[in-house]
Amino acid sequence: MWAFGIADLDGPWGWRTVAGRIWWSELLPKLRDFETMTWEEIMRAAGGRARGNNNHFVSVEKFTRPAKERLAALGQEDISELFSLRLTATTRIYGIRDRRALKLLWYDPHHGTNDRAVYPVRSR
Repeated sequence: MWAFGIADLDGPWGWRTVAGRIWWSELLPKLRDFETMTWEEIMRAAGGRARGNNNHFVSVEKFTRPAKERLAALGQEDISELFSLRLTATTRIYGIRDRRALKLLWYDPHHGTNDRAVYPVRSR
């Protein structure tokens, strides 16, 4: 279900930014939970703001400028959308959905909280 072949290791949302304790206590348990679900179940998971879907595709057009620039630097400028997995209120994993697998790209612990986020969330 997960593929790390295109994982960005060194950028602002790179996997090397993840502290060991966060990997073991937060990320790995969540990824293991997702592995028990079908893609349909993952897509239906509700919650978040206004009871919307927690996990969904996000258009790259809506990303912050640094995120778009990083995609280009990685040679992924032709990607039009990434899939977002919600781990916590402000933590997301972004990747490219390829059939049954999610090619994990970024770890974003700042979702919508500041200009360091991949995707800015505006107040409603």
